[in-house]
This record gives sequence, structure tokens and C-alpha cells, in this order.
Amino acid sequence: MWIDGVLHKRRPDTIGFVNGLPLLFAEWKAPTCPIADAHENNLRDYRDTIPQLFSTNSLEAVMGPSHAPFDAFAPWKRLEEGGPEDPSLETMLRATCEPSRFLDLVENFLLFDEARGGLRKVVGKYHQVLGVNRAIEAVQHISENKGRLGVFWHTQGSGKSLSMVMFAEKVLRRLGGNYTFVIVTDRTELDDQVAGHLQKALAVYAGGGGDEGKKPIEDKGALVTALEDALGAVNSFVRPYGVDPDAIMAVKGFERLKLISQGVEAVVAPDDRRREFLRLAGAVTRAYKALLPDDRAAPYLQPVAVFHMLSDAVRAKLGPVDISAVAARIAELLDEKIEGVAILTPLVEGNAAEGRVDLSGIDFEKLADLFAISPKVAAQRLKDEAEEKARSMAEKNPTRVQLVEKLEKLVAEYNAGSIDAQRLFEALMEFINGLDAEEQRAAREGLTEDELAIFDLLTTPEPKLTLAEEQEVKRVARQLLDRLRELVGAIDWVRGQETRGAVLSEIRVRLNELPEQPYPQVLWDTKVDQVWDFVLRRYS
Repeated sequence: MWIDGVLHKRRPDTIGFVNGLPLLFAEWKAPTCPIADAHENNLRDYRDTIPQLFSTNSLEAVMGPSHAPFDAFAPWKRLEEGGPEDPSLETMLRATCEPSRFLDLVENFLLFDEARGGLRKVVGKYHQVLGVNRAIEAVQHISENKGRLGVFWHTQGSGKSLSMVMFAEKVLRRLGGNYTFVIVTDRTELDDQVAGHLQKALAVYAGGGGDEGKKPIEDKGALVTALEDALGAVNSFVRPYGVDPDAIMAVKGFERLKLISQGVEAVVAPDDRRREFLRLAGAVTRAYKALLPDDRAAPYLQPVAVFHMLSDAVRAKLGPVDISAVAARIAELLDEKIEGVAILTPLVEGNAAEGRVDLSGIDFEKLADLFAISPKVAAQRLKDEAEEKARSMAEKNPTRVQLVEKLEKLVAEYNAGSIDAQRLFEALMEFINGLDAEEQRAAREGLTEDELAIFDLLTTPEPKLTLAEEQEVKRVARQLLDRLRELVGAIDWVRGQETRGAVLSEIRVRLNELPEQPYPQVLWDTKVDQVWDFVLRRYS
């Protein structure tokens, strides 16, 4: 599978997907090839050219973080504690790629540590994963073990403090409860090392960022106060707009869905109002998570769930029909005895465009029906559709950037209060009709979409051409594009100096066939640069 980077394409040997997420990367080398080549020649190159991918390595079978030096990679020596030592490829794959083990690694054995030179990613090594999981199993049977968990032995430099962090975080994440961890060291330097790692990790658990001088775990009373303050702030913000969270909690069924729809309509627009509401609702979520798993979070379950549900609906711009479609999910969040982070599960799945009633690609009739009952939501939905379409068209043809600018100006007027939701809705429908006409222009000109882009670059905003000259420019655009398809079909043509130079040379040769009179040297040079920039963005 080819992966597109900003300027390059690469085809890694193996990519493993979990629920659509590329979480596993493997590079395979022949037995006669040094394994370090996979790191030096492949992984390092992929980090530069397709940095959206991350991950691991195998055939002698070593594993490590994607941005770590090679000496941070290590073999996986055994599948189970007490099992035979076998640092083979099979052991690596069984230990890391079996679904439950792989998800355990991602969830519980990835850490981010502030080190010299900046943030570094740490992946648990085999002895840490096996040891921590045995310790977790012992905690689950702590009564049978009479409080004894056993001994987790480390040699010097094998990551004792990181193992402690992984153990403590997995206990808090998986087992809940109000545990106290006591750490005893026999050397002064270990005090600083362990305290540093634990402070950063537990600060994250408590909702902080590991700042120097800040307590790693705040007083629970202070966390309760912070949650109450966050709820008070978001309540004070929404009530002037007619949103009553207490009323939403007090009623059920259709009356509740009506109040939720009214709440979404009230804060979904203008943009600054929506952003402020989402910021305040996010602060509630963070304060609530910081208090967990303490029992003192229980009284705040329902108000936190209300603002979580409202923020999800606002973020996805749900209309009344959409909200009715997820009525059962809303009832589950607000009425069932769901506790902990479960009340913060998504109201709708996917991004903002998913989880909503399908408008079948800007169906104006359906949008008009939605506008009749929720004008702000309808206008926001249409604005999203217009932005997506305008930006997509501008990516294909740089001269269409004025369409994006026109839309941004229209939205700015709405956010400033210069026009209301109805005027915005009407202007957006007119704007989208104009986009449709622009999309059909290539066919009217007798050109493909890419040929039209080159033609527009050669004629916008100047020169003014006669009909005969226009036909000549179209011919040049067609011939140039035909030739470019042959040249840029080569793998990694941008990276190679020879292929890159051949493409630029072809552009200059073909544009030299433009009518001479309308294109003096200065203008001709400008057009060469514009077409070259377009080819780089479009075909790299």
C-alpha cells in the first residue's frame, strides 16, 4: 500500500490496522541484510517522508519507539514469565501482535518522558510488560495473597522507575480504587529519579501536566472545588442563552429531546460562542476526570453527563432529527446508573459529518426543512459543507482560492452580527450554486480538471487573450499535462535531482510554445514558477 506524504510516496512492507488506526509498522529484511539497515535506510526515511506513520521493526526481531535511536530498540526474549528464552521473530510477533497483547502495549506501556533534548516516547520492554502484568494479577488476588504481591527483580539500568510508573498507572486505569503507593529507595540519586518519573505520570492522572514545583496529586477537596467551579462557569455561560441544564435533567422523553435541540441551537453559533461553550464544557470533563476514581465524583455524574452530551451534539451540529435518532444513547447517559469515565463515551461515533442524518451531498430541501426548526444548526451544517467543497476545489485549482476567501468573508460577517442566520443560509445556498457552476466549467472549456487548473494559472489574472490565443494556451496545457503524467509517474520523482530537473525542464519547454506577444519575459517567468508550484503540490 502506497502512503502519501507532503512531497513523497512510500510503500512500507507491513502496516497493521486496529479499527482503522495504523498502529503497527514492520520492515522486513533478508537474512543476509544487516538488521540495522531497516532502521537507518527505511524507518528514518519514513519518519521524514511519511511522518504520519509510526513504529517498530523485526527479523532478528527488535522493537522500540519510532523516533528513538537504534540502540533503544531491543529484542523480545520470552512470551511468558518463566518460559524459555527465544528472541526470535515468532516470539516477537506472538508477544506484540496478538490483539489483546497489542492493545495492552498501546494502552498501558507507552510513556512520554521529558528528557534531555525534549519529549521522548518510551515503549515497555519485555521484562517490564511481563513483570507489570504479573504484579497486576497479584493485586487482583490481593486477599488470597494476604497482601503480598511478590518481588519484581530488575538489573541496573533496566528501567525500574519506568516499571513503577507503568504499574501504578495500570492499577489506577484498570482496577480503580483509592490506592496508595509507597516507594522506598536505598540511594539518594534514586530518590530524584523515581520522584521525577512518578510526579510526571501521576500529575497527568490528576489532570495536570507534570509542572515543576506542582504537587503530583492534588488534595481531593481541591479537585471537588475545581469541578464545582467548572460546572458553575459553564452554567453561567449557557443560561443567558436560554439553556437550562437542570430542566434537561428533570424531564424525559420528547420534552428532554426538545430542550436539548433548543440548547444546541442556542450555542452552536456564532463561532466564538460555540468555541467558548466547548472550552468550558471541556474544562468540566477534565475536572471530572481528575477527581476519578474517588467516590466524591458520584454526585456530579448527571450534570457532567449533560454538558458532555450537549458539547458532543454541538460539535457534531446535530439537528432535532439527529438528536431523536440517538435518543436511546442520551437516555443511557442521563438516566442509567453509569459511573466513572463511561459517562463520557461519545454521543455519536465518528467525526462531525458522521453520526448525523445524511443530507445526501447538500440536499437543499432537507436543509430547508431543518432551517425551519433550527436555523442556526442548519446554517452551520451548510457552512461546513460549503467550506469542505470550496477547500477541495481550491486544492485542485489554486486560482480558486478566491472562493475560500469569499466564504471566509461571509462567515466573518455572520460572526460579527452583520447578518443573521437566515441571510447566511441564503448567501450560502447562492455560494454553493456558484461552486456547482465552477465545477462544470472544465467541461464547458473542453478540458479536464487538471488541464483547466494549468489553463487558469496561465491566464489568471492576466494576460487578456483573443479567442485564437485561448485555443493555443489550451493546447499547451493539454500537451504539458500529457507529458507530465509520464514524468511524474516515476517513484519519488521529487526526491531525485534528475527526475525533478526533467519535470521543470519540460514545463519550461512546453510553456515556451505560448503565444509570444501576450507573454513578455517577466510574465512568462512568473507563469513558469506558478505551474511548477502547482505540479509540486499536485503530483508529489
